Amino acid sequence: MYELFLCGLIVVQKKFINHHGWRTWQRHLVRWPRGLRFIAVGGCAAAVHYMVVLLCVEYFQIAVLLANVVAFLLAFCVSFSGHAYFTFHPTAFN
Repeated sequence: MYELFLCGLIVVQKKFINHHGWRTWQRHLVRWPRGLRFIAVGGCAAAVHYMVVLLCVEYFQIAVLLANVVAFLLAFCVSFSGHAYFTFHPTAFN
């Protein structure tokens, strides 16, 4: 079930980016209000954290504490880069 969910997200993302182009998608995203961009990036980071913990514990049988540390580090990277490039992007100031 999780594999189908992840594959579906990848296919939708590739179709959207291939159809519209990365720059078009990025320009559309930075036009959102800053509060909405902040919530979207935080939600993506939380989803990454949850999915990584789930995959590490269920599929790789890693201890929950170690899985949480790994998931936190990956979610932190998603959050940091998302806020740097989209939420607080220099050309996106309101």
